[in-house]
Amino acid sequence: AWHFIGMPRTDSARDMQRTLSTWSDYKRDSFLLYVTLLNASPAMVLGVPWVNFGLCVCLDEDDPMAARISDLYRKLIHRCTFEEFHNAYITGTLLDLMDRNGLKQARNRMPKDFTNVLSVSPHKIPMVLYLKLYCLSPMAEVAWSILDRFGFANCQDEAEHNRLRLLYAKAFR
Repeated sequence: AWHFIGMPRTDSARDMQRTLSTWSDYKRDSFLLYVTLLNASPAMVLGVPWVNFGLCVCLDEDDPMAARISDLYRKLIHRCTFEEFHNAYITGTLLDLMDRNGLKQARNRMPKDFTNVLSVSPHKIPMVLYLKLYCLSPMAEVAWSILDRFGFANCQDEAEHNRLRLLYAKAFR
């Protein structure tokens, strides 16, 4: 993926780490999506990028929609540069980028919720989608400020916290 995004083939692992450490979280999210897509891994295992790239509209990695969304992104990353992709991601214009690259018809077959998520920049995505991520994948790191707004601060102990998480998880499924 490193070479695919236009980085030097001569970069060592140390060079890559040094460069990655200078990137914003959003740019690293974009790169993580590229790595996942180019390795044909299920894009559902991405944590917070799972929300930011619209995969949160899927129930889980077995949802056929996850494969369709991943395929759409695979087509897109072969038609644009990494910088174009990253800039569209941070400005909430991924939908426009898809359309400009001949993917409008495929994009229009996606759920409306997918379009809603991608039509805003990543820092404006509704918090309830990060709650969904946490409830369906408790290993995912989600800011406490988000969980606090959904009642987790009222839990007396870990058992109560887990019951609340499972209750939300049931609602999301």
